Amino acid sequence: MKDKRGFTLIEVISVLIILGLLVTIIATQYTTTINKSRKNLNEEQKSRLVEVAKNVSLNNKTCLEIAKNSPDGVKITLDQMKKNGYIANNELKNLEDNTLLNSCIVINYDSNYNKFEYTYSEDCTKPQSCVVTAESEKVIVSSFYVGEGNAHYTNQRNVTYYMKYSTSITAEYCVTLGNEASCSWKKLSTSSTSVTGNLNLVDIENIVHLYIRNSNKNIIASIDDTIIFDSAAPTCVWKNPVKSYIHNGSSTEITLSCSDVAGIKNVELPASAINLSNTNLATISDSIVTTNGTNKEFKFTVYGAEGNGEVNLTLKSGIISDTSGNLVNAEYISAPIHLDNVAPTGDVSIGDSNSRYTNTERIMLKFSNVSSDVEKMCVSNSSEGNCTYVNYAPTYNWTLNTGEGAKTIYVSLADRAGNVLNKTVTVHLDRIQPNCIATSNSSNFHLKSGNYMEYTVNCTDNNQMSNSTTIDSSMILIDKQGNSDVSVSVVGSNNTGTTIRVTALSGNGRAIVMLKSGSIYDAAGNGNAITEVASVVVDNIPPVNNSIIINYNSTITHLRNVTLQLNSELKTEGGYYCLTSTNSVSSCNSNSWTSYSAIGSFNIGSTKTTHTIYAFFKDLAGNISPESASASIKYDPDAIACILTSNQNSILINYSDSSKLADLPYSQDMTNWDSNNTIPKQENKYRYFSYIKDRNGEINYCELNIPN
Repeated sequence: MKDKRGFTLIEVISVLIILGLLVTIIATQYTTTINKSRKNLNEEQKSRLVEVAKNVSLNNKTCLEIAKNSPDGVKITLDQMKKNGYIANNELKNLEDNTLLNSCIVINYDSNYNKFEYTYSEDCTKPQSCVVTAESEKVIVSSFYVGEGNAHYTNQRNVTYYMKYSTSITAEYCVTLGNEASCSWKKLSTSSTSVTGNLNLVDIENIVHLYIRNSNKNIIASIDDTIIFDSAAPTCVWKNPVKSYIHNGSSTEITLSCSDVAGIKNVELPASAINLSNTNLATISDSIVTTNGTNKEFKFTVYGAEGNGEVNLTLKSGIISDTSGNLVNAEYISAPIHLDNVAPTGDVSIGDSNSRYTNTERIMLKFSNVSSDVEKMCVSNSSEGNCTYVNYAPTYNWTLNTGEGAKTIYVSLADRAGNVLNKTVTVHLDRIQPNCIATSNSSNFHLKSGNYMEYTVNCTDNNQMSNSTTIDSSMILIDKQGNSDVSVSVVGSNNTGTTIRVTALSGNGRAIVMLKSGSIYDAAGNGNAITEVASVVVDNIPPVNNSIIINYNSTITHLRNVTLQLNSELKTEGGYYCLTSTNSVSSCNSNSWTSYSAIGSFNIGSTKTTHTIYAFFKDLAGNISPESASASIKYDPDAIACILTSNQNSILINYSDSSKLADLPYSQDMTNWDSNNTIPKQENKYRYFSYIKDRNGEINYCELNIPN
């Protein structure tokens, strides 16, 4: 039983491939044959022109005489031969490139062999000219050609020849593919001006000869025409489109290139000559035609529409033809043009960490999740699309506009069809270092061994900090001046900052605690400058060389509350003092210590006797003087007292008991009182005091303070 199964798809495709290869091979061989034939016809045409020139020179002997005496020879031009009826073709062409011939035949005389040599030449400038006249007994052939319209190609074996002439003599003509011997002669009528006839072509390349002879059977004219039998159809191929991917609103160009040895006849190709595989996806324009020898190109513009998919262009059969009349009946299908109206996808970030802060204008854009069909991108600092597209790359170096603050970068990603995805990313340009400030809850920065101070360090930035502001010991620098020694430790941190404890150890001098530069960074990568955290004085030496004076060295007082003048090393930086009636520092409690000043006061009590006042001094570090300073004064409520009063222009002194007064009042810092016990007021002076002495030599003093 016979197997009735059909061909498989693979078998069909294999057969088509083989047929295509055969067609290509045959077309290539045919084209090679045609080109070779055209070259051979050109050479034979040149040989025939040389033969005609020989006849011309025999009828014009002066040309030969000039040739004998000229080293460059003499020339007979094609134009001279045409004008005088020796050749009939008005336009002789180079059959290889279809250009008009503008040549000559050069005649040189060889004296060694006593003969003339005839050469076809394109360079006709050097040889001399000679006068050419028409043959006396002649038939003038104005034109002779084979095929319709004097075409040099035909796809028909049987062709028609055409001759226009004028004659006044009895003559015969013959049109043949051979020589004179193969002629079938026909009479040339003197009453007619044209003849036509048919001729069967036998080869691909054909030289058709026209011979004319007079009544004496002598050949008086010989004219040739060439024609090539061409039965092969032109070949066409689609060139790849400018863009294989387009979208609605964009377009691409695609070219149909057709060639044939005889040349393409079509001068235009409308859109109707092309089939679109999907008219819903695209439209097509009429072609723009360019020519180049035997090749002609038809350039179409394809416009995208809505939708997504592929479109092919197919040349309709029977549209393209060559000058021989052969039609292209094969369908030529173009490569696909892809319609893509789907916008690409993708994300953009600043560097690997997608930082929103930078301390330099030079940044790196990094793209992720980008569609595989993205081909181009453009980046701008100002607006969407205000940039030049470049080839897409996963990373791209970019320069921001100068100036601090937020910067928006506009990025456009374009796929191969031209669909665009617009994205923006914002980054803050920040070149300002973080600001670190240390604060303490105490204004006393003097420490003795074992005592400490705590400082809270808080670092801030205009934008934000990139890392925790917690500070560790590795970030600390200590500048120890003198022989001071301290230790620094981090005791805690919270949302207000990091607490640092500075503890005095030994020695004396200043210790400056600093936060290293680059310890704290903001989000833009700016590190802090070196920052002073604390400046403490290490002081382990108690105050010495202290002294006190009661009532400005008075020996007696009638007042229980006395004034003391204090003198201590504390006056340089400050400290505290304690006044007590016992020579023991233990009597100084926390409420007894008073901030150091040059003047103090003390209540000596009500006992009428000599009282001793003891003073202890404590510096800012807490060191207490090892010994007290003391002074004594006698208390006597009945002691002479003086009172100072003020009037408009002077100060007046009065006494409690003038009978006990030893002598006139006196002062250590003013001029003596006058006889009226007054002194003038001094400008800008508000405190006045004086001393008085009783008959026992006891000194008391009085004082007046005038308000400002």
